[in-house]
Amino acid sequence: MGPNLDGFLKAAGVAPNERRRVGRRVSERLAVSGGAMVEVRAGRRPEVDVVPLGSAGVTREGVPAR
Repeated sequence: MGPNLDGFLKAAGVAPNERRRVGRRVSERLAVSGGAMVEVRAGRRPEVDVVPLGSAGVTREGVPAR
């Protein structure tokens, strides 16, 4: 996992073991789709989603495709 992703997840309050899992998921998505968006929902225990670009209308800018 790159330092930017780890720093982002750490700043968002994501636990170290979850940061490692997210890093693996991002790597897997990049290998398949060439791009991924990471979304963190704040809370007592932050929730993280990794979405491949192009799925569900997600564009590289993170804006739904029309």
